[in-house]
Amino acid sequence: MPLKIFISAGDISGDIHAAGLIARCAAESGAIEWYGLGGSNMKEAGCRLLIEPESDPVIGFRRVIGKVPYYFRLLARIHRTFAESPPDLVVLVDYPGLNTQIARLAKMIGIRVVYFICPQYWAWAPWRVRRFSRLVDKALVIFPFEESYLSSHGVDTTYVGHPVFDRAPRAETRFEQVTPINSAKRLALLPGSRKHEVESNLPVMLRAAAELLRNESDLVPTLTHQRPDCIALAEKLAGGSGVKLQTTDADLVETARASRLCLVASGTATLEVALSGTPFVVVYRVSPLARRLARVLLTVPWFCQVNLIAGESLVPEFLLSDDNPSPVVATCRDLLGQTVARQDAIDRLGRFKDEHYEPGALDRAAQALLSFTCGQS
Repeated sequence: MPLKIFISAGDISGDIHAAGLIARCAAESGAIEWYGLGGSNMKEAGCRLLIEPESDPVIGFRRVIGKVPYYFRLLARIHRTFAESPPDLVVLVDYPGLNTQIARLAKMIGIRVVYFICPQYWAWAPWRVRRFSRLVDKALVIFPFEESYLSSHGVDTTYVGHPVFDRAPRAETRFEQVTPINSAKRLALLPGSRKHEVESNLPVMLRAAAELLRNESDLVPTLTHQRPDCIALAEKLAGGSGVKLQTTDADLVETARASRLCLVASGTATLEVALSGTPFVVVYRVSPLARRLARVLLTVPWFCQVNLIAGESLVPEFLLSDDNPSPVVATCRDLLGQTVARQDAIDRLGRFKDEHYEPGALDRAAQALLSFTCGQS
């Protein structure tokens, strides 16, 4: 009988990483039946989806409130599935809001749980680690310091590295071959992969671009996105800002490589841009309440993944609660010119890649997962 594994990923990046994990496990052991929650990448990798994925996953308290009935129905369906035909293992990928509830359901029935890309409780909610240790049998973590942190709280933990490093820049596909833009001074705007992130982060990025254009008239603000609806939204927002925005669906890393500077929302995109070697500034807009809560709850000095992995303030980051771009603009001006600050930023990113770029995270995660299923955790 094949091993039956339920796997859950709730957003785009999780879907990509989960699909990679499924593919790596299939290469090692084909005797696995995968089913669960995810997106098109997981489906293509051979996972049977219980429901078709939503086009724009729900993130953030205000957005979740409107979806509470949906999530209760979804959890009820998962609970029935577990009770009627329990899987041998549950694998959860990121997305803690939903996945920790799935872990709770699994433990109620006695199903073992593996968590890949764990909730960052060490950053904002350390009091939740004890509950996490009761729900999770094995943790596969992406940050080096997470292994000792979770292990000290009684969680069987293996550090595998960050899966974004498995997606090496595609040198064979140059940005200019996809969308020719005759400018050596491109400002890449990367507001996030979700529609609500574009709505929230892009306006302040456009304001920053407008300020920079006053002194840098040859600057070309450029947005790349894989979703046509997000590109359409970006063009609409740009129309209201007065900024002439180039848009494309070109590869993110190649866009960064072809740019002078990047404005990037927090998330795995910061790691991809770091690999390009182009200086960048992290900009993430939240509500005033969320910003005040962050000041109280955050237990680490940074929210950018590059800084967290490096353990230092490698790239400038701004958590904003309004659309005032002034602090961002001042930093960008230093990085756009032929300045000491720019060269220092390039050197720092080079050292980051040399010290931390380590492909193979998905292979290591697959090996750890398969070993755990065989009782060799």
